[in-house]
Amino acid sequence: MSLWFGSGPPLGGGVSVAKASAGEVAAQVRAGLRMFGAARHPFRLAAFGWGALPRHGLTLAGALAGAAAAWGGRVALVGADGAASCQELWGAAEQMACYVAGAGTGTERGPEPLGSASPTGSAVSAAGGGGAGGAGSRVAVVCADSARALVAAAGAQLAGAEVVLVNPRLAGFSSGGVEALATELEANLLVTDLASWAPEAPLLAGLIRRLGRREGCSGPDGRGPDGRGPDRVLSAPAPGGLGGGSGAAVWLPVPTDLGPANGAPGRPSGRTPRLAKRSRLVLLTSGTTARPKAIRLARSGRQWLAALTLAGATGLRSGEPTLVWPPLCHGYGLAMATLCLITGSPMILPGVFASQPAGGREDAGGSDSPGAGAPGGAHDPATLDTAPHEGARDAAKGGAALAAIRRYGVSVVAAVPAQLGFLAAHLGSGAAPSSANECVRAVVTGGDPLDAEAAAAIQERWGRVLVNFYGATESGTLTFAAGWDFARDPTCVGRPAAGIRIEILDRQGQPVPPGTAGRVRASSSLVSAPDAPGVRLATLADLGYLDASGNLHILGRT
Repeated sequence: MSLWFGSGPPLGGGVSVAKASAGEVAAQVRAGLRMFGAARHPFRLAAFGWGALPRHGLTLAGALAGAAAAWGGRVALVGADGAASCQELWGAAEQMACYVAGAGTGTERGPEPLGSASPTGSAVSAAGGGGAGGAGSRVAVVCADSARALVAAAGAQLAGAEVVLVNPRLAGFSSGGVEALATELEANLLVTDLASWAPEAPLLAGLIRRLGRREGCSGPDGRGPDGRGPDRVLSAPAPGGLGGGSGAAVWLPVPTDLGPANGAPGRPSGRTPRLAKRSRLVLLTSGTTARPKAIRLARSGRQWLAALTLAGATGLRSGEPTLVWPPLCHGYGLAMATLCLITGSPMILPGVFASQPAGGREDAGGSDSPGAGAPGGAHDPATLDTAPHEGARDAAKGGAALAAIRRYGVSVVAAVPAQLGFLAAHLGSGAAPSSANECVRAVVTGGDPLDAEAAAAIQERWGRVLVNFYGATESGTLTFAAGWDFARDPTCVGRPAAGIRIEILDRQGQPVPPGTAGRVRASSSLVSAPDAPGVRLATLADLGYLDASGNLHILGRT
């Protein structure tokens, strides 16, 4: 890919630098406030802010608390386990916080921080806090894309823990790499609903083995002689109650203090922790070019600006459903889920694909994202592999997504480019005539380049609805392109978002003239893996150039 450096004629003097103008920042803030309902639901927005920010800050736990205060019993999401309201999600998160904070004896030291100190200079405390999952500890959440994942992560945040979100089907690297990553993460506590998927979830199995060894379980899978697994593995709760449910593991040791003997939801003694502001969130990079890296997300007083920018560009609206297709363990999926909670947009999760009847052209297939986790269901890899060939399988996945879009009246679709490829394959198969039940206003994507044919199929169906975000786990969202800008050139990922500065550098790290390709460097208050301690600059692996209008074009990777 090094041949990209220096390609393309310079467009004039100066260097390749772009940032949002004052007018663009104002327009993005206005659009975000409009999406958040500042004009239509001012009292609900005020209720959200009062219920979330003072106690919990801009965290997932804060989003659940604010949604419960603002939207109450309104449906927050629909997934494999059915629908859950904002209040139910928040209530389950409060319960989970108590169990996480009280897990274990609290006498052990916590894990050492991931890598070096965070960009802000604050490292995670090595003290174990009030329990294995309490303040200063590290909790790994390994869940399918469901209400359980959100509840588990928010509950651990409320307990003040550092929360690591893990893709349950993260694979593609050697057994030694799995062990190395499990050792790097070294969680005090594991919360999962996917233990029965351990053979297909190597990192989950590795984390369980690590916990088992710490607790003296000598079995190769982390179990002791009695067949029990580590005591510090909790079953992720469904909003209706802790433990139990179709996703609960058959062999997970559920502590006896999770509820009464009859299995009814119980509540531990003591007050619910309110330590989300002390928690940190850790995400894993995708691992497409190397072993996944653990990135501790930075916090900044300007997070609100990023939230407004994202909300305004996505087109989310209160009461209008959004299909959140990307994995919730990734920054993109988690950000969309959080925005749905804030705006009051019910999120439709890919787990609903598994509950749709198979056999029809619109209803066959599953999702490439982990779903309900039921062997033999639409999310079972063995089931997906029975399709006649790859093209038919991809079209079937797209058919399942389109069926959900129609069934729930989805107005915004959030998906990674590969998922939009599935949808485009179905739209182009001739098996999906237009329907009055389709009311898609925006299709939001990012994370990888979007195939030009897929983009054309989406826009032919619903018009200029595509919104293409560009960013990375290490830097957050940097630019976005929508409507005509994206339709004109699929390599264009737009101008910088509010608070972002983009530069293009040569091999020596020096800025190049406009129109010349080079390495992308971003400046942002949300950079989580900076080039050097104390700075907010991140040089990414992507190659691109800035055109005369300051639009960023991505050409490839180094």
